[in-house]
Amino acid sequence: MGTLRTLIVAAVASIVLALGAASATKAENPKTAPLLNNLFAELKVAKNSRTALELEQRIWHAWYQSGDPDIDRLMRQARIALGERRMKEALEVADEVVKRAPNYSEGWNFRATALFLDNRLEASMRDVAKVLTLEPRHFGALSGSALILLRRGKKSAALKAIKHALEIHPYLRGAANIIRQAGGAEEGDPI
Repeated sequence: MGTLRTLIVAAVASIVLALGAASATKAENPKTAPLLNNLFAELKVAKNSRTALELEQRIWHAWYQSGDPDIDRLMRQARIALGERRMKEALEVADEVVKRAPNYSEGWNFRATALFLDNRLEASMRDVAKVLTLEPRHFGALSGSALILLRRGKKSAALKAIKHALEIHPYLRGAANIIRQAGGAEEGDPI
């Protein structure tokens, strides 16, 4: 269980850092769609983890582009609250974001992350489903769903989710650990 906890903490920390690293700048910004299509095409054929990481960061940055200054302000407020472990405030602000911008996938993804950290797994999984409806290529949400499924003891479903994420992002950080936790590989196996 210690390894799973470490994996979850690392994955969540990565998500929170990514949330803080990019500045969100209209609910689902249509200007980012062509860019995202190109970035995902490049990511799928990336030759190494360094290139994949650079593409991943550019994808996260594009995902954060809401195009609505009010939503951007709320997302910054929510990220700060989450970073300071003011969970109630983070969730209240995230609720406001998804209410005002129901087509903004990162609003749903942020709330899914906050709910996960608050150990509200069913609610988090519902938000992950919404993220994937809005952005089916969201490898972060797929990875998050795998973590939730692992916590719920659904190893086969977790393995399926993380393998789907790897089809999108072949160098996804943390995927090997999730696969091992789900029983899809032995320690030391190449993944």
